[in-house]
Amino acid sequence: MGRYDYVKALLYAYPKLGMLAEAVADGAENKAMLSFRSLCDPLDLMEKIAEEIVTAKKLALLAAEMDETLSGCTEEELFLLEYKYFRRKSELTGRFSGRELSCSERGYFRKQNALLGKIAGLLAMRGRTEEAFLREFGDFPPFMRLYRAIRAGRERKVVFKRAKRGIGFRQNCENSCGAGEARLPRSTRAAIATNASATAQIATICPADSPDFSDGSSAGSPDVFCK
Repeated sequence: MGRYDYVKALLYAYPKLGMLAEAVADGAENKAMLSFRSLCDPLDLMEKIAEEIVTAKKLALLAAEMDETLSGCTEEELFLLEYKYFRRKSELTGRFSGRELSCSERGYFRKQNALLGKIAGLLAMRGRTEEAFLREFGDFPPFMRLYRAIRAGRERKVVFKRAKRGIGFRQNCENSCGAGEARLPRSTRAAIATNASATAQIATICPADSPDFSDGSSAGSPDVFCK
């Protein structure tokens, strides 16, 4: 287990933070609009909605602080982060197209390890320690699935899953489908139509139907980016 596993989880999640914050906020709003259809105890439902609103605000704040933290990185450091963690095709084929590192493969891994420590230090200065991460997001499944997979030595599986699936949306009609919806007011029908996709986005980072992480493999090779 590495002491920076939570930092890796945050870096893997970074490109989706804004989308997750919006999805959680939309889910809370739609739960409120559709509360008349819920079978939950009203007080319990209100608590769940309040918790989601708080989580959305935490995610938005985290996204802003991650942006500020990464703004202090050099161009090479941003490339290293993009290649290993973010894997945004638009960046790799645009801004960083054809970029190479003048180092050996061992040097590449040293650079990545040093950069991870730097990011961890910058986040710690903002109070973003492992303890704070678990305290704020210990009940947030997308982060915890990433964190537990990395701690268990399954980081390579996380990378492969992300690269293969991209941004996935898991449809969930448990609370949004049913007879007689066509007779509901237009605003309610609109809320029902968006509820499934809004709440489903919360599982974007690592959906519940995770593949088997049985080989215990960790970080992959730097491929063609070192010479």
